[in-house]
Amino acid sequence: MPLFGAGLWFLLSESFSLTHFPIRFNRRNRMVYVFRTNGSVLCAPWDELFFTLCRQPRGGGLSLWEVRAHVLASDGTTVRETFALPFAARRHEPALLSLWEFVRRYMEDGPQDTVPRIARLTPISQQRERFWHGCRRLWSELVGGAPMPVMFGLLAPLFTPLAITRQFAKWTSRIPVWPAEVEAACEIAADDPYVKE
Repeated sequence: MPLFGAGLWFLLSESFSLTHFPIRFNRRNRMVYVFRTNGSVLCAPWDELFFTLCRQPRGGGLSLWEVRAHVLASDGTTVRETFALPFAARRHEPALLSLWEFVRRYMEDGPQDTVPRIARLTPISQQRERFWHGCRRLWSELVGGAPMPVMFGLLAPLFTPLAITRQFAKWTSRIPVWPAEVEAACEIAADDPYVKE
């Protein structure tokens, strides 16, 4: 019964929303654009964001951490809004700080050292996530780098309903579209040598 309840909660919390919540880092105007869960867009100056490691507020015995950015009030202490970078891991996982360092270097030093490190991009800006890609993502979130054949046999009763509800959530959600003013502010030059599709 708890498994059914968890699946139902996941289904209802992820469906009829957005397929994903993108973040744009614009190093030219030093702004960060973030889709909120209600579909509106937060625009925040990069130099005014306070980044920190925080534990995710999830139960289930998992102790996952994420890099969060706080938008502070004028007093420099009160947190007005928060968003997280799209990756969670155990606290001392090198990849967690690597993501932060990647973003920091891009914004502070430019794309020349960061863009070559991008191995592949998930093609979700104009289309919904493919089912098998979603399965791979879900699998990596559940077990990380554990061998699939061994672990899948053990976790199939959990994995299969989650994969199906994830796909349902993607089908019932809409692809986010940036407002025209954000698109204009983030327009990419036709001759930009760092464009990745």
